[in-house]
This record gives sequence, structure tokens and C-alpha cells, in this order.
Amino acid sequence: EHSVTVFNEGGCSSTSDVVNVTVFDVTQPIITDNGSSLNANAPGSFYQWYIDGAPIENFHGPELPHQGPGNYTVEVTDANGCITQSEPYTMIAVGMADIENAGIWVWPIPTTDILNINLPAASSAGVIDVMAADGRKVMTISLKANETTVRIDVSSLAAGTYIARFTGLTSNAMSRFVKM
Repeated sequence: EHSVTVFNEGGCSSTSDVVNVTVFDVTQPIITDNGSSLNANAPGSFYQWYIDGAPIENFHGPELPHQGPGNYTVEVTDANGCITQSEPYTMIAVGMADIENAGIWVWPIPTTDILNINLPAASSAGVIDVMAADGRKVMTISLKANETTVRIDVSSLAAGTYIARFTGLTSNAMSRFVKM
């Protein structure tokens, strides 16, 4: 129970009615990566995701499908209207040095089930060959012209290091990735 007493410059005072104040516990969200999406662990009624400080539209739940490399944060509004923000979570594209000039992004690395690939908008039709560390081709994915986003299910692959080889696109490239 709390009340406020106010004094004016003449020394007169007035005391407010007693008010009950409720202090709510809030949980700072922690962002985790499940291989195909980011998750906020804090309970809430509304989630606002950000990448590199800019709001991400149309995703207002505890899960965000991967959007590509960048620094992610999430603001969570709980049932009491309290807002908390996560610490930044940085998603990087390992192997980017091999493919940076081709405008191709591969993530998350490591992955457990889905490997996401963003291709340049002006790509011609092509193929992605997934090669095991011993050079065996273990998977081939055909690409349509101007296809910009590819999700490859790698859940059936054994844990290890693989190469995604891009051929027939505007430029050829390779990227290394790790399957957990």
C-alpha cells in the first residue's frame, strides 16, 4: 500500500488516498535458433521482431522463420502490457567468403534439418549439388530461373561437413555447411 504526500511552497500538505501497487515480474526473452527459425522463450501476447534495428513485418509470434544473416532482437509484450527486449542474436552465413561475390546467402550453419539459400533475383535456371566431404554427390536440387529462396531438407543427411555447389546460375559458386 502506497500513498503520496505533496507539499506546496507555503508548507501546506495533502496526502493521496492509499493505492495498491502491483509490480509484475517480466522475463527478458532469449532468442534461440532451432535450425529453421528463431524462437523467443518469453511468454507474451505480442512479439515484434527486428533485424539490424528495423522491424520485421507480419511476424508477431514467438517464432520467426530465418530471414538471413543479421542482428536480431525481439520485443515481447506480456499479458500485463509490460514490454521487454532481448539481447541481440547474430546470425551469420558461414562459408560466405566462397559465395559473397555471387550474391548467394546460405544459413543457418550449422543446421539440423533445413538449409536456407537466398539467390540473386536475376539468376538463371541451375542446380545445387550437395557433396559429402569425401566428394560423393548426396543430393541434387533443380532451380528454376529467378528462384530466389530455396529450403533444402537435410535432415536425412549424416552429421558432417558438406559442400553446396551452385552451377548454371548467373555465376557458379560453392559454400561449405555443417549438418549437426
